[in-house]
Amino acid sequence: MKIKELTLLTTDLLSTENFYTDVLNFKIQDKQSNKITFIVGETLLTFILCEKIVKPIYHFAFLVPTHKIEDTKIWISNKIKILEAGNKDNIVTFENWKAQSFYFYDNNKNLLECIAREDFSDEHFKPSTAPYVMNINEVGIATDLTLSLSEILFQKTKINYFAKGPV
Repeated sequence: MKIKELTLLTTDLLSTENFYTDVLNFKIQDKQSNKITFIVGETLLTFILCEKIVKPIYHFAFLVPTHKIEDTKIWISNKIKILEAGNKDNIVTFENWKAQSFYFYDNNKNLLECIAREDFSDEHFKPSTAPYVMNINEVGIATDLTLSLSEILFQKTKINYFAKGPV
C-alpha cells in the first residue's frame, strides 16, 4: 500500500519536529503553530498538536528498497536504538510476505518500522540520502474489536484483508 497522506496527533510538536528532521532527515513541507508536515518519500506525514492528557501512540512503516534495508538499518542505528529482534542483525524476516523489517521508537513512543518488500518495485527509486524511504507503507490501528472494525473499514474503503496474512 502506498499511503499518500497520514495525519497523527502528538503532545510535543517541537520534540517531534526535532526527531523527524534531526534523526530521520525528513524535510518540512509546512509548519504552523499547531501542526507540522514532513515529506516522507511520496507521503506527507502531518503531526497535529494534541493538548489532551491522553498520549496517542501509533505504529507505521516506512517502505525502503529491498537492496537498502541493511544500509538504512545501519544509518538509523547510528542515530537511535534499533529494537532487538532476537537475532544477530535485528531484522525480522516475514517469509509469507516476502519482506524484512526492523523497528525503533520515535520521540512520541510510536513504533516505527522500516520494511523492505520484495513484491514492491523499487527500480525507479533513486535514493540520494539515507534513510532511503520511498513512502509510508502501512499504519496500524489499535482496537479491542479487530474483526468488527475490519468489517467497518472494508465497507467504507472496499480495501480487503491483507492477502498474505490471516484474517
